[in-house]
Amino acid sequence: MKLEIVQDFLTSNGYEKKKFNREIIKNNVEDILPFENIYINRIETELYLIEEKNTPFTQEEIEEFENIILAFIQVLPNRNPLKYNINLLLLCPLQTDCIDKSDVRFLVGLERNKYTCRKIVMDTSSSKDIFIKKEISLLPSFPIKVELTQSKSIKDSLIEEVKTVVNKNLYNELVKENEELNLDTVLNLLELKEGKSDE
Repeated sequence: MKLEIVQDFLTSNGYEKKKFNREIIKNNVEDILPFENIYINRIETELYLIEEKNTPFTQEEIEEFENIILAFIQVLPNRNPLKYNINLLLLCPLQTDCIDKSDVRFLVGLERNKYTCRKIVMDTSSSKDIFIKKEISLLPSFPIKVELTQSKSIKDSLIEEVKTVVNKNLYNELVKENEELNLDTVLNLLELKEGKSDE
């Protein structure tokens, strides 16, 4: 199950498991957000609700989740940032042979609907490493890890390739910083003469 991976990721990023209760009548406590897996950040401005299934979620199940979340939102004061920062993580398989493609399209399209909360569908049919790389790394509110060394080498190889195509003086003219590009110099370096036609 991928639920444990998501839980570990959230706790390692400063989120804590929490329950939301309120006392209606003396000694009568009500769970106002009845999800099993609720994680909140340290400053209590963002909430992750996690549900996991071995089959894709149905429209009825998602509507039920939304109704529970909507009831919770109505209890919160307007100034509470949680009212606007609730993420519902739906962990289920999306890429197996027995899953109807229309269910997958419905779930993926569901992510665009952000009225009650952000809904994020995470595909659990992949291996643990791919799940971490493709699903967890794209969660909102967490920095995207970028390897600058690889980007740097790609940039350097592109610059070298450009230098092989254009002459050194033209390259130096085109990469000048904080100077206005001198079009006459560029044209002279390209050896463009009036009346010369392209081949």
